[in-house]
Amino acid sequence: MKLTIIFLSFLLSLTIHGQSLCYENSKGEYWPFDSKEKNIYSLNGEYSFIYIKDSVEINNQFYVTRVKKHKNGKIVKSYFRNENGSIYYYDEKTNSKSLILPSNIKKGEKWESADKKWEYKITDLDATLETPYCELKNLLEIENLNKESKKRYQSFYKKGVGFVGLNVEGKPFSFIEPNGKVEQKDFIAIGCKNVKGDKQRKACTNKKIIDFIKNNFKNPTPDIHGKVLYEIIIDTTGKVTNVKVKESEGVSKQQIKSGLKTLKKLPRFIPAYSGDKPVRVLFSIPLTF
Repeated sequence: MKLTIIFLSFLLSLTIHGQSLCYENSKGEYWPFDSKEKNIYSLNGEYSFIYIKDSVEINNQFYVTRVKKHKNGKIVKSYFRNENGSIYYYDEKTNSKSLILPSNIKKGEKWESADKKWEYKITDLDATLETPYCELKNLLEIENLNKESKKRYQSFYKKGVGFVGLNVEGKPFSFIEPNGKVEQKDFIAIGCKNVKGDKQRKACTNKKIIDFIKNNFKNPTPDIHGKVLYEIIIDTTGKVTNVKVKESEGVSKQQIKSGLKTLKKLPRFIPAYSGDKPVRVLFSIPLTF
C-alpha cells in the first residue's frame, strides 16, 4: 500500500472574545459599496477587493470603482452603480450596463446579462454557506448560469457585508475571510509539542500520522488497487471524531472499512487554537492502495 497524506486542516466555527467572525450581526444592503478591504480565499488563489468612493463617468453615468488585488500582484478594476436600489456593472464587451442584483429581491426572480450569455436567478433568501472558518447564515443565494458552457455557479451575499462566497456546480470555490484577525495554530501530535518551528511541528505530526497508519492498517484485499479520500475532525479536546469517506475509486468495501477502523484509532492530539480558544479542525487523508 502506498500511503499519501495531504496536510489539509481547516478551522471550523471560530469565535473570539465574544465577537462573531461570521458577520452574524451585520445589517444593511446585500451589495454595500464598502470602503473597507475584504479578503477572499479561492481555489485560484487569494485576493482582496475594495470600493473606491470617487466616481468614474462612463456613458454619461457615474460608477463606483472596485479594485480587486490578487496575491500575485495582478490588479483588476471593475465598475458598479446603484440605480434605484438595483446594482449594475459596466460591461466593457457590450459597452453597456448589465444588471447584477435587482432591487426586487424575491425568490424565483430572473434576469439576464447585457450580452445574453448569463442567466441569473434568486434561489434562496435564507441560505447557509459553510466555510473552513464558520457557517454563514441568512444569505441571499443567486444562481448564475453560463448559457454557453451550461455551468452553474452559486453566489452568496450577506446584508451589510456583500459577497461572501461562491460555489461552482454546488462545490465550494471561494469564501470571505473571517471578521477579524486571529492567531491560528494547527493541531499537533503529542510527541511533537517540543519541536521548534511551525513547519517542523507540522512535518513531525504528519510523519506520526503516516507511521501510525502504516503500523496499524491491515489490507484485506491487497490485489485490489485504488484510492480513498477520508475526512476526520479533530475536536476541541484533540480527539478524532466524525471519520468518514469523502470519495473513493477502485477499492473494495473491505479496504474502505479497514481504513475507517484504523483512523478511528488515531491517538489524541493537541488541538488547534484560534487565539486562546481551542477549535475543531477538518483534516483530509487520501490513501492509495
